[in-house]
Amino acid sequence: MRRCNLCNGAVQFDDRLEEYVCLSCEYVNVRFDFDEMFELSSTDEKPKSVGIALTNMMLADFGYNFQERVEEIYTKLNTLGLFSSYTKDTRSVAVAEYIIRENSLPSPNLAKEYNVSIKNLISIIESHFGKLKSNSRIQMQVIANRKQALLDFANIRDQQDVDEFNQRYNVSLNIAQEG
Repeated sequence: MRRCNLCNGAVQFDDRLEEYVCLSCEYVNVRFDFDEMFELSSTDEKPKSVGIALTNMMLADFGYNFQERVEEIYTKLNTLGLFSSYTKDTRSVAVAEYIIRENSLPSPNLAKEYNVSIKNLISIIESHFGKLKSNSRIQMQVIANRKQALLDFANIRDQQDVDEFNQRYNVSLNIAQEG
């Protein structure tokens, strides 16, 4: 039986990736000697798990680089053993959805696309990384890229307008109170 190059755990062939993947640490194990030579020569990068790669792929269309955040969340929860009862797809979708919500981005409903339930895992992620916070820089970029949002933003006159805007665009903007 083939063993993982990283942790010596059992590996299984992943049809989607067309690679051997460790069942314990999710490291993608190379299949051919040529690949092994290439991997040994490229020591700049540490090995990434399939789950991290899948999560980054899910977030790629947003145009922001979330790789460090993905690795931070995924690695910590995996190290703590909190992922053990979840499939790779469920883990990746939950981490991606957490990051999407954390940055107030429109959700593509990955849970439905991958046919997984992430409610419990999102709660676990929130218990370790905090309830979802907003990132105002990314919120403003999302708003700026939507013509109707810019028009609505330009027409804000009072707190009620702000509240309606926040609800419509899933953001948390505030207006400064004059003293």
